[in-house]
Amino acid sequence: MLFRSAVTKAVADTGLVPVTVDGWTGLSASAWADPDALASLGRRGRARVSLISPFDSLIWDRPRTARLFGFTHRLEAYTPKPDRQHGYYVMPILANGRLIGRVDPKRVGKTLVARQVSLQEPYEEREVEWAASALVEAASWVGCERVQLERCSPAPLSAQLRAALARRAPDRPQIAEPSVVVVAPATTTTEG
Repeated sequence: MLFRSAVTKAVADTGLVPVTVDGWTGLSASAWADPDALASLGRRGRARVSLISPFDSLIWDRPRTARLFGFTHRLEAYTPKPDRQHGYYVMPILANGRLIGRVDPKRVGKTLVARQVSLQEPYEEREVEWAASALVEAASWVGCERVQLERCSPAPLSAQLRAALARRAPDRPQIAEPSVVVVAPATTTTEG
């Protein structure tokens, strides 16, 4: 563990400035930021929507993830199936600089099966659109032509997400099964 004096000395030559973060206390209360990044706060830009690996450095430090994003993530692959909350290989959804939900994806042939999709409550319609965008993009990464939803939480999300996925494939024929949507070309950015 670095001593505060060593960190202060190391930070002195970086151009970073000390900042206060609401809710941070104790040793983890020390934080620094780039002045240019601080100046851009509040500006809206283009933000990527993506599924994040549970092994990504953004996620694996769970206390930091909870502190920064108010988001508790747990890899449930080693949790007995009846005790899992969100699924086996859960991938957080990163959208507009926030972690808005989770997907437990599985590839079955040319179909990306979203075994469970959960959004943080309360969620907004744009977050449903972002989740649909992340699913379509993930399907394209692994060579899938369809997205199939199995479970959604909360329950109303199911119909909303199906509709959002269908809007992403307006020129393609719908498959008879209502839980399967043909994937349109991936959209990699979305306006915040």
